[in-house]
Amino acid sequence: MINKIIKKGKNVYIKKPKFNELNYIKTLWNDKETMGDVGGVINFDEERWISWYERMVYPGDNKNFYTLIYNFQDMPVGEVSFHGYDDELKSADLNVKIQSNFRRRGYGVEAINLILDYYFNEFGGEVIFDNVMNIKGIEALKKVGFSIVEEKENEVLFRMTKEEFNAMKIDKS
Repeated sequence: MINKIIKKGKNVYIKKPKFNELNYIKTLWNDKETMGDVGGVINFDEERWISWYERMVYPGDNKNFYTLIYNFQDMPVGEVSFHGYDDELKSADLNVKIQSNFRRRGYGVEAINLILDYYFNEFGGEVIFDNVMNIKGIEALKKVGFSIVEEKENEVLFRMTKEEFNAMKIDKS
């Protein structure tokens, strides 16, 4: 499944990264402008990158699913994934990051829709959550159709069900 396009939209597609594409992820996670509003930069040592890749990408652990977002010039522009899948509750947490210089082009919203379609209609998830700490992320999840579960001073907890997602897909077509 590595290097196979998982889902394709109008402006972006998502696919699992090959191991050599970890350099892009390292660059993305080390970019202060990209990571500033999602908790700060992330640095792993080489051993931790290998275990992260094995758990999140290949061979995977059936609880985490990581993809890179590419524009149609085949340039990676960010990441979208779900993690922490709970078999009993059929729930997971969403993650999306768009590289700062590619923001405000609709890539994030489209990539979220692509990963949700995969998560709900192929993977078998029933509910997904996201805890968001920045205005742009909050706006994106509202635009996609997530419901607010809880609002705190610095963060908002969002939720979407498979039923809600598929009803919105029908309404848009």
